[in-house]
Amino acid sequence: MNNFQTYLDLAFTQDGLSEQEMSSCVSLMMDGNANPDDMARFLTALHQRGETVDEITGAAKMMKER
Repeated sequence: MNNFQTYLDLAFTQDGLSEQEMSSCVSLMMDGNANPDDMARFLTALHQRGETVDEITGAAKMMKER
């Protein structure tokens, strides 16, 4: 997946994103391939639902890799 909208949609689901999906999503954000409004909606959705362990792990691994 490389479409940020797909990750945004997943952020609103109960199951959330897998570790790999979150890593890919964070990579898109860090590469500048998502607009600021969509990133704000994504992060707000995660916060409101509550981040999963897989989401936190995926984000942390990508940021550490970078």
